[in-house]
Amino acid sequence: MLLIRSNHFSPRVIKEAKSISKGGYNVDLFLWNRNGEDLSKYHGNEYTVYEYMHPVPLGSFKYFFHWIFWWHSISKHLLKNNYDLVHVCGADSFPPVILARALKKYVIIYDIFDFFGPSMPENTPNPIRSFFTNVEKYLTQFADAVIIVDDARLSQLGGSKISRMEVIFNCVSDELKDISFSNKVKSSFTIFYGGMLSKTRGILQLLDALKDESCIELIIAGTGEDENELIDLFKVYKNVTYIGQVDHLKALKLTYTSDVIFGFYDPIIPNNRLASPNKLFEAMMCATPIIVNKETTMADIVEEENCGLIVPYSDTGALKAALMRLKADPILCSNLGKNGRLAFEKKYNWYLMEKRLINLYEELVSKSKNIEGAS
Repeated sequence: MLLIRSNHFSPRVIKEAKSISKGGYNVDLFLWNRNGEDLSKYHGNEYTVYEYMHPVPLGSFKYFFHWIFWWHSISKHLLKNNYDLVHVCGADSFPPVILARALKKYVIIYDIFDFFGPSMPENTPNPIRSFFTNVEKYLTQFADAVIIVDDARLSQLGGSKISRMEVIFNCVSDELKDISFSNKVKSSFTIFYGGMLSKTRGILQLLDALKDESCIELIIAGTGEDENELIDLFKVYKNVTYIGQVDHLKALKLTYTSDVIFGFYDPIIPNNRLASPNKLFEAMMCATPIIVNKETTMADIVEEENCGLIVPYSDTGALKAALMRLKADPILCSNLGKNGRLAFEKKYNWYLMEKRLINLYEELVSKSKNIEGAS
C-alpha cells in the first residue's frame, strides 16, 4: 500500500499509515519534503518513508510551477514499484496516480483533506477557483473510493461520479491514558491557541478581546504566513506568551492544562467554513471547552455536543463576553469539558475511524482480487 501526500508534515497521513499497518498491510509513504527538514522523526516501524526533496515554501504560489517535478517523481516511483492500492491525499498529487494506472494495476483511494479550489488564497479570482473545483470533481470518478473528513463536505461534491464514499473524521487517539499530565489548577485563567499564525484565524479579534484583561493569560504556539507581523504584535501584550512551534506532546499538554481552546476560521475563505481541525477533537479528548465561530461546521459539532461556546467571527464583543463568562463560571467550564470528553469516547475518536479505514481497505482489496480472479 502506498500513501502519497505533497507535504512532509501531515499528522493525518501518519495516523492513517499506522492504522493501515495495524490492519496487516505493508505500507509505504511518499512525501514531498518542502524545506529540507530531517524526516526521521516521522519514520516508524509500521511503514517506510520515501522522500521527494525539493524546497518550496508551503503556501507560496511558486508551488504551482513545481507541480510538474512532483508529478514526475510520483510517476517514477509508481512505475518502479508494485502496489495493490494507492491512497492519494490531495488533488495536487492525484493526476499522475491516475495516469500511471494505465501501466500498473492498483486500486485508488482519493482522500480529500481540503478541497483544492475553495482552499486557495482569498484573493484568487473566482474563475480560477471554479476551474480547479470542477477539475477536482471530475477526477473523483477515477477513484475506487473517496474519503472525506466530515459529512458537511458532501455539498462540495455535488455532481461528482463517485463509486464509494467513506467519512473518516480527523479525530485523535486517546493519548491521555498513556501520558501523565499536571493538574488543571493554575493561578490564572488560560487560553491556548495552537496552529497557523494567520490573520484568517481570528487571532487579531482574540488579542483585541483580551487587551484590557490582564487576569487572562493567552498562550500561542505555531508558525505561519503572518508570523512576523503577529509575533511583533504579541510583544505588545503583557498577558500573551508566544512559544513558537511546539511538538505534539507539548501542544497536547497545553490543551489539557488550559481552561479554554480557541478555534476561529475566517468564513470568507470557503474551505474555512468546513474546517474540521485536530484541535476540536483534542479539546474533546482533554475535556477542555473550546470557543469557535458560528459560521463553521465545527460550530455544529460544538453545539450538538454542548462542549464549548459559539460566537460570530467578527464580533469581538461577543468573543470577550464568552471568555469572561467561562472565566467567571468554573462549573460551566467543567461541564462543557465533560460533555466534550463523552462525545469523544462515543463518536469522535480515532479508534472508531481506524475501523472504518481498515474495513474500507479490506473491501477494496477483496474486490480487486475477485476481479483479477475472474479475468
